[in-house]
Amino acid sequence: MMNYFQNLLGNYQFNASHLAIGAGVLVVLYFIWSFMKGDESSVPGPASTEGPDAEQAHQTLPPMPESEAPAPVPAHGVVAEHGEVQQVNQTAGGAAGRTLVLYYAPWCTYCKNLMPTWDALSQKYGDQMQKVDCEQFPEESEKQDIKVFPTMILFVDGKPAQVVEGVKDAAGIEQMLQ
Repeated sequence: MMNYFQNLLGNYQFNASHLAIGAGVLVVLYFIWSFMKGDESSVPGPASTEGPDAEQAHQTLPPMPESEAPAPVPAHGVVAEHGEVQQVNQTAGGAAGRTLVLYYAPWCTYCKNLMPTWDALSQKYGDQMQKVDCEQFPEESEKQDIKVFPTMILFVDGKPAQVVEGVKDAAGIEQMLQ
């Protein structure tokens, strides 16, 4: 039996990484053993509910204050209220002519980059251009099956005629409206 161990360990070269691996294995085994044993004092977790800090452990935090974001500044085609979403639906769904609706998310970098161009063009085209904040109105994005931001849908005579996912330049947007 001794020959077996000498043959097995005879050519072993010590390496510091072996020591670190062994220590890590021991720590993991210790935590598993402590958990299985049921000794809660050795397992990291929530603070004890006994002693001088017991009252503090049972306190509940006050609710977080609602962040009061400034009210959106209405402009042509900005959707801010449910009534306006219905207006977009009526404009896009029943109007004769062309209506371009932008579905966007406020956190989307591409949408943020597109907004100055969109707002400038919406001043020129008025109600032919609408936009819907899909974070505020997720039911609208679900209804149109929006999967990518920004997405533009061109409605012709109240029916979706063209869907463009991604960013278009000002000339491309104007071309869709003509």
